[in-house]
Amino acid sequence: MLSPKIIKHLSKLEQKKYRAEVKEFVVEGIKGVAEALNSEFEIALVIMEGSRRDEPEFASILKLTQHTEVAVEFCGRKDVGFIK
Repeated sequence: MLSPKIIKHLSKLEQKKYRAEVKEFVVEGIKGVAEALNSEFEIALVIMEGSRRDEPEFASILKLTQHTEVAVEFCGRKDVGFIK
């Protein structure tokens, strides 16, 4: 489950003004997250549905985060629905 602080921050990132202010944005999807992890961008956090972590596509993302030392938060299905 995501902390209320993370949920609040993600909600604020829906606003263009806030994204510009904090210089952050959200990337969604396997391909987009993989590309971000392989880029020069500084990745703050990867959020993944915990029940899917063993699926090959998600496991490859986890492997990429280990090489980059990016923090990973696992959430439930309820949280994933909120993020979108």
